[in-house]
Amino acid sequence: MVAQSTHVTSRAVLALRQVGDHPEPVHRGVRWLLAESGAGAPWWVRAARTAMRIHASGSDGAGWPWFPGSAAWVVPTSLAICAMARHRQGPHAGPIATRVQQAAQFLLSRRCPDHGWNHGGLFAPGERPASYPETTGVALLALGAMRLAEAPSDLESSIRRGEHHARQPMSTEGASWLRLGLLAHGRSVAPAPSDCSDWTVSQIALRAIAECATRGHNPFMGTAR
Repeated sequence: MVAQSTHVTSRAVLALRQVGDHPEPVHRGVRWLLAESGAGAPWWVRAARTAMRIHASGSDGAGWPWFPGSAAWVVPTSLAICAMARHRQGPHAGPIATRVQQAAQFLLSRRCPDHGWNHGGLFAPGERPASYPETTGVALLALGAMRLAEAPSDLESSIRRGEHHARQPMSTEGASWLRLGLLAHGRSVAPAPSDCSDWTVSQIALRAIAECATRGHNPFMGTAR
């Protein structure tokens, strides 16, 4: 028995949706996700942000953390959006719709100046942190999963950034997340280049999921694209 739930709850909720009828554990997972949010920054971090003219958005608490009680970041927020969007027709439809919209605003507030995403930290005026292929892909996937739930409309520049990353993804993980994210917006993308090797089971599995998505089934979306 695991004593503490974490960000992997999103992946469990998504996985259980794929393998049969498991309403009770899925509902427990959804309820846990709805109750979880990113923690506010301590006073000394807020003071430092003020001194550096870094302004947090009003949606900062709407994202999800890696671990309860910590700050929200792009990847756990994106995967939670995917999990929530798959259950927006269920008994928690109202709270899910509200939370997903708030989480989308969190993602949009954490875009880099190039309109992609990195880990999701705040940055000061004048800073120009670069986005990453992996996090850009997973954020695009999450915002694409909202398509039936009023997805944000100002994503074209972010999609173009994803297409730019996809031309040189640097890793099989980046290539796979970009493929999934771009397919979620109706854009095609080439598979990972031959010089990108799979080193872990999760990378191999992610590549297989991306291949399935090109054939019309994206398990993060639940619909053909």
